Amino acid sequence: MQYLKDDVREKILSSALIEFREHGYEVASMRGIASKAGIALGSTYRYFKNKEALFSALIEPVYSKIVKYLNNMQAEIDGNPCNASEDSVAYINEIYNKIIELVDEYSAEVVIIFNKSEGSKYENVRQEFVVMVNNILDKAFQEEILKEETNKIILNIFSHTIVDAVTLMLKENSNYTNRKLLLDRLLSLYVKDLPDRLIT
Repeated sequence: MQYLKDDVREKILSSALIEFREHGYEVASMRGIASKAGIALGSTYRYFKNKEALFSALIEPVYSKIVKYLNNMQAEIDGNPCNASEDSVAYINEIYNKIIELVDEYSAEVVIIFNKSEGSKYENVRQEFVVMVNNILDKAFQEEILKEETNKIILNIFSHTIVDAVTLMLKENSNYTNRKLLLDRLLSLYVKDLPDRLIT
């Protein structure tokens, strides 16, 4: 009986991360991953039955962490509705700061999720995150703000902006300091006095 070794599995995963980041899911190949890992192609299939299984092994843990975080934030808002505009802004800050943390910890995986997952089951994740962020913002803002249909549209656009900002930053391959600076400036530009501006 053939036993699978953890170090070989990790070598395959590390090589796959490079291959998927360089070429994206559609173009990446098991042959290319095996070559990068210095392992025979047949041996690679003993660890992962196909490219989809290998991609999921890399991406699913990070995807699940992001979804869990957004779900937890939604539950927190459901349990503690915002009573002041400062609370709404605090939630937006929290979303941005958590995204920065996740990007810093899982930079390559997040690049792949947002920019390189076409053709995989994760190709619509970007839109899924936009919807989740929009749901959070809808709950975070006071009712009088959301009475205006145009304000709902503005918050939806803002949800796209949050996700698109992360996507563009990753394309630029900025380091942590640059990403933090960019997000701080974006927050100042978009969020400062936002609830008051929506009311007027």
